Amino acid sequence: MLADTVFLCAAVFLTSDAVIAQTPPKSATQSSPQFQVSVHLSKAKPDSGEPDMGAIARETADAIAGNIEQPVMTPTRSSFLAKWQPVSGATGYRLDVSTSSSFDSCVSTYRDLDVGNVTNHIVAGLNRGTKYYYRVRPYNSAGTGDNSETTAETTANISSGLVINPTFDSTITSDPRSSAIQAMIISAIQRYQTLFSDPITVFIRFRLSAFHLEGDPMGTLVGASNSSSWFRPWNTYIAALKADGKTQNDMTANGTLPSTPLVTNIVVRNTAGHV
Repeated sequence: MLADTVFLCAAVFLTSDAVIAQTPPKSATQSSPQFQVSVHLSKAKPDSGEPDMGAIARETADAIAGNIEQPVMTPTRSSFLAKWQPVSGATGYRLDVSTSSSFDSCVSTYRDLDVGNVTNHIVAGLNRGTKYYYRVRPYNSAGTGDNSETTAETTANISSGLVINPTFDSTITSDPRSSAIQAMIISAIQRYQTLFSDPITVFIRFRLSAFHLEGDPMGTLVGASNSSSWFRPWNTYIAALKADGKTQNDMTANGTLPSTPLVTNIVVRNTAGHV
């Protein structure tokens, strides 16, 4: 029922109190009959005020000094988290990934890949149940250093499970807090990947900005995400939903579905719409 999909996300990360997530309602009359863009907004609490600039300054200083908690991610069926020790004076790292410890050939785009000034990177698009080797080289304006020690990781030998593949906009990679921001996102990815067993791969692009994609100021929002929504005929969607039932809970829930259509179409987001 569920297929691989693409999910585009625009996010702003500011220090603030807890957020209240809100999703504006959408209707079939707001867009074309087949496709529309959904926006999810995360608002600060009404009394949160302006961002805590002192806290942001401390976060920046900690990130530059490398005083951040490194993320942990369990290998999935098609990805793993490569990690390495920081090298003094490095302004970035180049990553090699191979199925051979001799690195006589590399995986896809993972030959001399510039991953920026971070000490971890999610390697994606891999084969399940496969052993991979990786190494990095530090660089700065004076040149490129020697290869690190080779590290091995093996992808999970399963066909199920959520996989989230992030990419980071230049608004993040050029920020002095880039390593901390990316570490926070990877930690969140780990949490979500452990919650779902359907074989779905999601691609998310993260931005650090005070403006929406169309250029409007975000004001007091602390985050927003854009995703595609699709109109699916009621009968098509309900049939696919029932066919995807795998557990007793699924069967119980399916038994409560209406016997006749309540509406002509159902508006679904991304993955749920690929039926």
